[in-house]
Amino acid sequence: MSWLKAALDVNKVGDLKTHIDNLANALIEELDKPEARAALILAHWDAQAYYGEQFVDLTDFCNRLIERYDNKTIRDLCEALRNSSLANSY
Repeated sequence: MSWLKAALDVNKVGDLKTHIDNLANALIEELDKPEARAALILAHWDAQAYYGEQFVDLTDFCNRLIERYDNKTIRDLCEALRNSSLANSY
């Protein structure tokens, strides 16, 4: 069963946003590569979804993306996001 976390340290949101923006920008640069597009779509489909499939668990998404797409930059950015203090607070 999916559930939402209600607790959040808003002081850490800026750092998480930076990690998400960095990953998003790197993924945008890779979208011209068919293997990157396929990995992105499959990682999104397979990641744990919440709230009627509108949101996905970022840690799960990163794990699945790394499994499917062998790119050091994307892997490092996913690891930075997964290791961010907000992503691992709960």
